[in-house]
Amino acid sequence: MKSDFWDSFGENYRDLYRFAVRMLDDPESAEDAVQESFLRLVQENNERLQGESARRWLFVVVRNLCISQLRKKARQEFAVQLEDLQSAAMTPSEAVQANERSACVKTAVQELPIPLREIVILREYENMRYADIAAILGCPVGTVRSRLAAARDRLRKRLEPLMEANT
Repeated sequence: MKSDFWDSFGENYRDLYRFAVRMLDDPESAEDAVQESFLRLVQENNERLQGESARRWLFVVVRNLCISQLRKKARQEFAVQLEDLQSAAMTPSEAVQANERSACVKTAVQELPIPLREIVILREYENMRYADIAAILGCPVGTVRSRLAAARDRLRKRLEPLMEANT
């Protein structure tokens, strides 16, 4: 089990941490959640939890820990860190516009209800397959697809003025 634990830790820590940071917008709380998930994996001591099943299980545990923290904080801001849109080729004006777009997208994602936000994060930022998201969230793939469509529709409507301003 010791070798399996370290294999699972090495393969999954960064992805779990990134997911938790995006859910919580707090690196310290995210690290706590990820560490707690690995502690629970060791305590579980289940031989079936290896490879991809361990990864899914860890994502479920981290997700649940994040949701618990979010519920405790009630009206805390939620953030999704976006990739840095600036590049060396951007002019200062383009960089300012890119930062403004990034802030608008970040706010729009933050405003999504948790069930929609987490699917957007898992699909768009973690590049997970629908089946994996369904396993993590404990819902059918069809629910994942419909929630993702609803989230994208809300984001499209929320960001439509931004898109029109940039055309």
